[in-house]
Amino acid sequence: MAVGLAERCLGVDAVGDRGADDPAALLALVVGQVREQVTALASAEGQDPGDYASTLAVAVLAPESIAIAQVGDTIAVLGRAGHYETLAPEPHGEYVNETTFLTGPGPLAEARIAVRPAAGVDGVYLATDGLRFKILADLAVSTPFTPFFDDLTAYARSPAASDDALSRFLTGLDDQSGDDKTLVAAVRAPAK
Repeated sequence: MAVGLAERCLGVDAVGDRGADDPAALLALVVGQVREQVTALASAEGQDPGDYASTLAVAVLAPESIAIAQVGDTIAVLGRAGHYETLAPEPHGEYVNETTFLTGPGPLAEARIAVRPAAGVDGVYLATDGLRFKILADLAVSTPFTPFFDDLTAYARSPAASDDALSRFLTGLDDQSGDDKTLVAAVRAPAK
């Protein structure tokens, strides 16, 4: 599955066998390729790459490991039976809302890549910083807000779950930040 995604992003020759053996190396390739594609888009549009400043969060879920790459102030959380862990939170900069952008200088050097064993993981959540006030219990140390993730996990497992409903929820959410709100939730269905 991870190699299939990488093949679409990078092409078969660029991936080789790195996806299965070294998910961190695969994610470094993905981050570099996404940066190149955004820069090429800016060039094709006659724009400065800085006009396309964005952050990035990417997850590779493999049978033995889960790997997440982040550029900028994204938030990545793993869930294990109702316990949640924030992966590689962005270090606090000198200024509020200071971050690294994919199109800025040095995003590859500043990409945060975390690899964890997949055993016991039943949820992977990626979010933009516009949701930080809702999904983090303690912003200073990026502790996940357990009730949010418990509710999100239950909803994602329910028959009523839909992308449209989640989109409506995010649109109506008072995020207290004015930043963009994007949320990806991948949860393991309970065993039947």
